[in-house]
Amino acid sequence: MLRSPPAYRARYDHPSMGIAGTRASTSVEGRPLFGTIIKPNIGLSPAEIAALVGRLCEAGADFIKDDEIAGTHPYAPVPERIRAVMNVVRRHRDKTGKLVMVAFNITDETDAMRRHADLLAREEGSCAMVSLNWVGMSAVQTLRRHTELAIHGHRNGYGGLGAASAARDGRAGLSNPLPSGGHRPHACAWNGREILRPRRGGHRGCAPLPDPRWHGR
Repeated sequence: MLRSPPAYRARYDHPSMGIAGTRASTSVEGRPLFGTIIKPNIGLSPAEIAALVGRLCEAGADFIKDDEIAGTHPYAPVPERIRAVMNVVRRHRDKTGKLVMVAFNITDETDAMRRHADLLAREEGSCAMVSLNWVGMSAVQTLRRHTELAIHGHRNGYGGLGAASAARDGRAGLSNPLPSGGHRPHACAWNGREILRPRRGGHRGCAPLPDPRWHGR
């Protein structure tokens, strides 16, 4: 197993918000954050996505995320999706005082991701999601230095890059923190627990989010 030394991690920016900032942003203390994923993952219009997010806000979700394959599609481009969804999220905040954190998938080429992040910040959003394996760590670092939004780093593609070999000797999931300013690696493990164990040299500001589809399998 390859381990990153602390000196290597220190070369990269840490999360701008971290665990404490995430809890403060979502007004959640003393309990886990409860989150969900927008499904179906593709095919919904911005208005349909916004209506679903409104229902999830009313149901008490703290954290809502796009699916990893829901990038910018002709029927639901990222800018239109951000505007429609954040309009609903702001109305819920104005009514309840709680700002639900929505991780918008802004995975794109670097300049486009910066534009998406700027729009999201103007719309009072708090979190952007990027597919780490496909945009690359340098792009995540660039995005981190460009925006104060929380960055949800999705590991999609990890199964084809090493999870199968890790599973053979009992180690599944992500064993290293993000060395690029990401706030939370989207992680999975065969037993649903491995990702939550403290790792030597881990960064306290980076919280793994388990994928519930893997729990108990």
